[in-house]
Amino acid sequence: MNSIARGLLALVALEVILDLAPIVSLSWPLLAEVVWLILLVAVILYAIISVSWIFRERLSTGHAAAVFMLLYHLGFICFFLTQPYSASHETANQIACGLERLQDLGSAFQKNCFLGYPARGYALAALPSLLLGRNHFALNFGGALPLLIGYLIFAAGTATHLRARPGGSWILCAALTLPLHFFYITHFTMMYEQSAHPFALGLALVGLGFIYLEFRRELELSLIAVVLLELAYTYTTGLALLGLALVLLGCELLRARAKRLPCWQLGTTLLLVLIDAALTFVFREDVRFLSHEPGTGPAKLIEDLREGFWVLLTGGADVRVMSYISLALLVVLPLAGIFTKRLRALTLLCTLWIIATFGLALCSQGYATYVVQFRLHRAIVICPILMMLLVLCLEPLAPRRAVPITLALLLFMTGVLFQSSYVGEKMAYQFMIHLNTREFSRHLAFIQHVEAQIGLQPEVDHGVVYIAREIHENFASLGDQLHYYLPHVEQRELRVPCPPAADGEITIYAQPEESSCIPAAPLWRRISDFSFLDEPTARVYVAQH
Repeated sequence: MNSIARGLLALVALEVILDLAPIVSLSWPLLAEVVWLILLVAVILYAIISVSWIFRERLSTGHAAAVFMLLYHLGFICFFLTQPYSASHETANQIACGLERLQDLGSAFQKNCFLGYPARGYALAALPSLLLGRNHFALNFGGALPLLIGYLIFAAGTATHLRARPGGSWILCAALTLPLHFFYITHFTMMYEQSAHPFALGLALVGLGFIYLEFRRELELSLIAVVLLELAYTYTTGLALLGLALVLLGCELLRARAKRLPCWQLGTTLLLVLIDAALTFVFREDVRFLSHEPGTGPAKLIEDLREGFWVLLTGGADVRVMSYISLALLVVLPLAGIFTKRLRALTLLCTLWIIATFGLALCSQGYATYVVQFRLHRAIVICPILMMLLVLCLEPLAPRRAVPITLALLLFMTGVLFQSSYVGEKMAYQFMIHLNTREFSRHLAFIQHVEAQIGLQPEVDHGVVYIAREIHENFASLGDQLHYYLPHVEQRELRVPCPPAADGEITIYAQPEESSCIPAAPLWRRISDFSFLDEPTARVYVAQH
């Protein structure tokens, strides 16, 4: 096993060297891409092995509660994979970008895409589409892959840490209920969108950390290095977890040196991740902490902080960001940890980090200045740390089985109630703030309809889609979906009453039945009528050269 671990660490070192190469005018992007994919596959294989261990060990010892809670999460994630209302246009755009970078055979792998995010951060989510083709299942499964990996490794790691505790299964069960109490975790899980990926990678980090501290194996430390590199390139909020993890690694290195334990791998891991994380700031364009818009000075920042914490405590106009019971745990767990000698330093560090994460979530601009309530979605990265603190604080109470059992059942029942209100609305085609799931489903239905009518080949045919101005608002984000499903077909704004036919391309035009525009034959032909739910029928025309 040590040889595998050292091989993985050698690959991490090679990846960092390949990332440094362009600084001295050298570049091997194809090799960097191959090495990166090998590292990602290693994490996937470890998660699969974790599945077999969990079911073999936990069920054979009668610890079915934790297995049930894990299956609840996995089932929830998998249930929505094929549902049309989970067809997020942002997920489609993100994974389409990652897929394009992978298919460029390395030439664009070390570049950005989709609003300045590093391209390699989408490599993991793009793998299913690369292997299974461009379809709704592959799209959502790619977005779900980090979540599946995170839950599996967290469960395996926490179960390993608590394996000798009589009530350990219920403590793990209680920890696994916490994500149910975060609105935006459910929200982004059902969209399979990148905003949930740092949360998922945080789960994997906590699980790997528990196993490493139990056995001091090199394999888990090498995998921690891989996950930290992925955090460095994923959605911006992953940088918060990366910073905390690097501090904890540094503390562990100092502790190992003080005890005269072998620490070369710890030091190497810390150095490699620090170098590569620093490199990401050279080219990534998604880190925007301060807004340069008018009226965004210190007074505005203080007002946003005050409003954000008020929304967190009382609930906003549309959704409650966290349940009351999770807010209570956000206060109780740090206090319990600080008054426990063995957890004091760790808890104090994590508490300060949680406060700072909430503050940055509210104050930083990102690629758009959202309303304060929606900015709090960036703070879901605190959930894995809160789950870790819950496990550590409940651990001494494990022999008193009534405590973890009661807490697990309470958290599960209240969490399901908190989660179900949003799930019910989502499945009833209601959505939050400014988005509407009808639009997502309509886009997918329109693309599938046109593909079937014309026989488009996604990787071959080039074309243009025009939507009449009367119905354009119903297809506002169609271009994002086209980017994934039909990568060579783009949506263009129609500025004239009737569309032109693009020379050498397939041109598709949709209009309402009462439209005054009649595309001229023989260039144009009406192929079908498209209708969605109770909306008026649209006429679909095509011009092919």
